[in-house]
Amino acid sequence: MQALTLAIGKPGIKFFTEKVTKDLTSNLKSIKPEDAEIPIPDFTATGIGFSNHYTEFKVKLSKGEMKDFNPELDDIIQEADGTFAIKLSAKNFGIKFRWDEYYKVMNCGQKGCGPNMPMKREDVKYEPRYDKLTATIKTKFEYQSASNTYDLKVIDTTVVPEGLKPNIPKESAVQMQKWGLISGGVNERTVKAATKIDFKKLLTNEVKTLLQSIPASGNLTADIKYDFGLGDDKITFPNNNGIQIGVLGRVTYKGTEYPQPKPNKVPLPTVADPEHLHVYVSDYEVDALHWAYWKSGLLNKSLKPQDLHPNEYVLKCKTYENVIGFKPYANAGYVMHADIDPQDWPRTKFQEVWIFTGTVVASLKTSLPTNTHSTLDGWVGDAYVDVADLEKTVAEAKLTQYLSKIKEASKAPGMAVKSDLKFTLTVQTGQNPLPNLVFQVKRDDVLQGLQLGVTNDQKVQTLQYKFTAAKFKADFLSTTIPKFNAKGFGETVWPVSGETKYREILEKMGKVGAPIPIMKDFKFLFSSANLSIQQEYVAIRANVQYKQ
Repeated sequence: MQALTLAIGKPGIKFFTEKVTKDLTSNLKSIKPEDAEIPIPDFTATGIGFSNHYTEFKVKLSKGEMKDFNPELDDIIQEADGTFAIKLSAKNFGIKFRWDEYYKVMNCGQKGCGPNMPMKREDVKYEPRYDKLTATIKTKFEYQSASNTYDLKVIDTTVVPEGLKPNIPKESAVQMQKWGLISGGVNERTVKAATKIDFKKLLTNEVKTLLQSIPASGNLTADIKYDFGLGDDKITFPNNNGIQIGVLGRVTYKGTEYPQPKPNKVPLPTVADPEHLHVYVSDYEVDALHWAYWKSGLLNKSLKPQDLHPNEYVLKCKTYENVIGFKPYANAGYVMHADIDPQDWPRTKFQEVWIFTGTVVASLKTSLPTNTHSTLDGWVGDAYVDVADLEKTVAEAKLTQYLSKIKEASKAPGMAVKSDLKFTLTVQTGQNPLPNLVFQVKRDDVLQGLQLGVTNDQKVQTLQYKFTAAKFKADFLSTTIPKFNAKGFGETVWPVSGETKYREILEKMGKVGAPIPIMKDFKFLFSSANLSIQQEYVAIRANVQYKQ
């Protein structure tokens, strides 16, 4: 299964690495170098008339901290099979240690040698400096199926310090070595202290937290969850020039999977450039959202007259006192309650639709006679999912001679939504059973206004959309009201009561939207994202921002 795919190119990889390493380098500034114990080989310091023999000499370095350490990202290089080399460097920095030294010394002069005396110097400041440090961190991007998480595994780290200035403490007995050279291991161990900076641990912790947050970005609610595990195409690295990922997109409600056949496999997008990433989303993701809302009862609605303000009259029986069978209820002043009960979830389908936006109508005006313009203006905002309905509208407007131009101008790839509802009106007589009227309402919508957004709790980033009503039809099914004449009744009541409120329900659902996989602290740049409907998916081209 593969209901969603994404591709990240060089701009996106670089952006991600820059932002992550920025946090990483901030953490590196406070890193604590490892303690070290340095054995110093025995040595003798000589002068005119004396010699001092140093034995059992050792230096302990502790409480290390970095000074002026400001590593920066130099480059990110994509290599074979998903391997990435991250290159960092830092210039002119130091490592501050506490220096404690312990040794024995035998002082010899013209009169002979004294005893071998134990000596110590403690809590001495020691700060070697380095001209430069370069680090190359080899990483591999992969998916951990056992934990259903993405990961960036560090496979090798190379750290090279240059230009050591040892700055041996002046008060240290090590300064007594001949020529003032620190050949007894201090230099070597000081260099080694710099190479032991644990880039691997820091990078692993930093990135793992981000990558492991991807699955959670599919948790729309506690009950509605999108599975962003690997899809059929898994992870590929086309020409070692980006990342393409096939994503399952499986949807569950309270642990039950969306019960429809698996969708056609969504193709992998081209590698993003100049955008950070490209995403393709199947209609399966949108349809499954509608199913989950239907299962949860969020598409149902009960209405009382006060819910329709200022149109309360629609549910007052006296409004229909002239309708056969309704007069007793009208005379008694009864009201009705309305219940909207979807018989199925709103089914989504990619297909050709005909939409009359302001731009489409303006374009038609340039090619159709001026006596048609007022009619065209009245079509702004209309949408059709069945060409037969459009043809009927054009014929009724006596514009059939322009049908081909009208169809061509308004035609667009779109997402059609079909809803099947039961609409029940119950007269509140206080008697059991309450009299009722039942209608079947079938309505068509077109999804428009595609955009990226975030849920109200600011936790999930989603593909959001709006509904444009194409048509509806309310057919009478049954009633318990004797001699009731249902002709035209549904077409009178539904538009003012049920249609308005049901559309509000759909709009709320579209405003929540279907989740898109993304890492914690990264957010799509909603305003600049480009979304378009293709043959079998929604295509998204977007940039992201970090911790904004």
